[in-house]
Amino acid sequence: MAETTVTVAPMGAEMKKTEMSSLVGKLETDVEIKASAGQFHHMFAGKPHHVSKASPGNIQGCDLHEGDWGKVGSIVYWNYVHDGEAKVAKERIEAVEPEKNLITFRVIEGELMKEYKSFLLTIQVTPKQGGPGSIVHWHLEYEKISNEVAHPETLLQFCVEVSKEIDEHLLAEEEEVKQTETSSLVGKLETDVEIKASAEKFHHMFTGKPHHVSKASPGNIQGCELHEGDWGTVGSIIFWNYVHDGEAKVAKERIEAVEPEKNLITFRVIDGDLMKEYKSFLLTIQVTPKQGGPGSIVHWHLEYEKISNEVAHPETLLQFCVEVSKEIDEHLLAEEEEVKQTETSSLVGKLETDVEIKASAEKFHHMFTGKPHHVSKASPGNIQGCELHEGDWGTVGSIIFWNYVHDGEAKVAKERIEAVEPEKNLITFRVIDGDLMKEYKSFLLTIQVTPKQGGPGSIVHWHLEFEKISEEVAHPETLLQFCVEVSKEIDEHLLAEE
Repeated sequence: MAETTVTVAPMGAEMKKTEMSSLVGKLETDVEIKASAGQFHHMFAGKPHHVSKASPGNIQGCDLHEGDWGKVGSIVYWNYVHDGEAKVAKERIEAVEPEKNLITFRVIEGELMKEYKSFLLTIQVTPKQGGPGSIVHWHLEYEKISNEVAHPETLLQFCVEVSKEIDEHLLAEEEEVKQTETSSLVGKLETDVEIKASAEKFHHMFTGKPHHVSKASPGNIQGCELHEGDWGTVGSIIFWNYVHDGEAKVAKERIEAVEPEKNLITFRVIDGDLMKEYKSFLLTIQVTPKQGGPGSIVHWHLEYEKISNEVAHPETLLQFCVEVSKEIDEHLLAEEEEVKQTETSSLVGKLETDVEIKASAEKFHHMFTGKPHHVSKASPGNIQGCELHEGDWGTVGSIIFWNYVHDGEAKVAKERIEAVEPEKNLITFRVIDGDLMKEYKSFLLTIQVTPKQGGPGSIVHWHLEFEKISEEVAHPETLLQFCVEVSKEIDEHLLAEE
């Protein structure tokens, strides 16, 4: 049985008295597991998105919102069920110490923040001395918003349950590997690739236009031709030319299954280089939208039977699939960007981007309508000042004057407010004088802020529309990045004010 130790600051006081007088506390417990410390730690550092497979009744999903898995400062988003209720937690990785098998998460948003001012979870896994297995040490440190809030003892028990189910999952994986090794000719390999493109677009690359994959990944795929049937139809035969392990190869494949609602397609290799080493070979690609954010997860599943034990498992082919996935993702994103930057002529163009913020749409909008002279307080490194020259703040026709630093140079912009739509949290500025007018005949900036659906925070949409004075003038991409930076600093400023 795991023992739970409750310690509540200040230290040394009686338990009952401390609970009544203090809002700060900590809970700890140890869970004995059979898996290795390194494997358990890797579930939270390297593949937390697999925890839902191990403990599906408790964890519904884990998505990466910023950074990389297991990196300090990265943001992850959990969907889980606790005390019989579906809940969410947005967490920042505070510390990672691989040599100690330790990771610390700080909760920054979600249900826990309704009852706690701060909440940290540290997981450290230590190998058992003198025998197999490990000890998982959970340490919860928190500050409640009031004495009415209970200590998170049920959450600690939740952590114990998840730990035990992860242990069972890891042991089952080990057993599966052992069984695969004993039936040494039959095997399967799987991996997940996180992408930014939508699930539908990625799926369509293999169903509707696989002959375009060579454009996305020319170093790996040289071509794809349809031999029988139609693209993306069960029973159709396609022929791939590709480079793997430094050699030009071919694969003739039959489409075995297509499930559009699951963004899934399965190919069976029926001829080509792979058939020299394998009796059978199936590749399944399934793409799932990420929960709680943009992007998708591409799941590759290779199932095969080797002709002899001398043939290696196709691990390098799985890595090849990962590389192709990443290049397809870049290709799809570039296509999207190209559409956004579509120009009606060679001098006229537009640029757009979205910035996700935590502040409300109304507060962010008000920074540019009611108090743009405060933007310099929020982003002093970018904006030095804003003055009203004519009219009133946030009124159509009014003239304002900005001092700012862009591309390392102090600049100015005189702008007229062209449009204000409070119900849409939208404002449009037209630049009428200043540094931008040295390179552009016209320049409009529209800022629209929309509340996020199904959760707190907002999306700031920047839309730049311009006409250059000549082809030599670059598109204002660095200015768009400047707008992104200012947006993030305004968001931090507004949250600090709260």
